[in-house]
Amino acid sequence: MAKPTKKNHTGVESYDHSAVKALPEYQQVHQALDALVRAVTSAGAGVGQAEWLRMTEQMAASLPYSDSSGHSNNGCPGNAEGATCGYAVNIADFI
Repeated sequence: MAKPTKKNHTGVESYDHSAVKALPEYQQVHQALDALVRAVTSAGAGVGQAEWLRMTEQMAASLPYSDSSGHSNNGCPGNAEGATCGYAVNIADFI
């Protein structure tokens, strides 16, 4: 990910999305990120472009390792130890 500079104030790099842009999930992520940036802006959270890019980059990179199951305290039902329901996936192995 590029960092915002005077020459590239957005920090956005050119990338060919053609392999995935037709997937409905890609469009859903696009819409969700748009909604998130609007919410962050409306909340006055003070997140600048560089922080936004880092946050979304880290969010995407850590997604396979986090628990997004919605269980309270990240605990799986029936698991007394409170382990997460998430599992590690190395996306690079699938590409």
